[in-house]
Amino acid sequence: MSFIVIAMFDKRRMDWWKIIWPKASARDFYCEALKYTVQRAAEEVTETGASGCVVICDTPELGTREFAGGSIRRGRKAVEKEYAQWYEQGVGVGPGRQHHRGALKSVGFHPSIFVADATYHDVLQIVDVAVGVTREWIWSVREGRSNPWVKRQMMTLLSRFRARYGRPDFWEDGLVLWPRQDDLLRALRADLRAGDWG
Repeated sequence: MSFIVIAMFDKRRMDWWKIIWPKASARDFYCEALKYTVQRAAEEVTETGASGCVVICDTPELGTREFAGGSIRRGRKAVEKEYAQWYEQGVGVGPGRQHHRGALKSVGFHPSIFVADATYHDVLQIVDVAVGVTREWIWSVREGRSNPWVKRQMMTLLSRFRARYGRPDFWEDGLVLWPRQDDLLRALRADLRAGDWG
């Protein structure tokens, strides 16, 4: 099992966005983060010759009103609609940039994405732990208050992060900050190098 965590940061002017969309949040970019994850999965499938790839994602809570604009996708079926398009037309390339560019169906992906609740799915519970620890670690470093306990948990998980095309290791491959934030990336790297393990 390899982890791919896409940390989404909302750079919009929320005071303006909340006027037109009261529920505006980084969750608006859930489908974009899922796309980056599926790109990396398609690379893995292509490189390893795996087949029968099934994508399972957590229930994203994207509201009931449909909206699509730029990287934002909202609505009950937003995830399913995006996946159906990737299945037929392709999802783009991941950081390797030399592998799969075509439709997911051409490399053996299942035709439907499965949306599930982590309460009832063991794999999603494991993913929730990885995402939760990663989120807490990033947030603590971003706020300038490195948490030794969270850092220890992160160090335990690091060997499971995808590191095939990282710069170096898992950076920007198994762990992606979107949009890219160079200052935060430097701070995260420095935090892992620092010896404060609590």
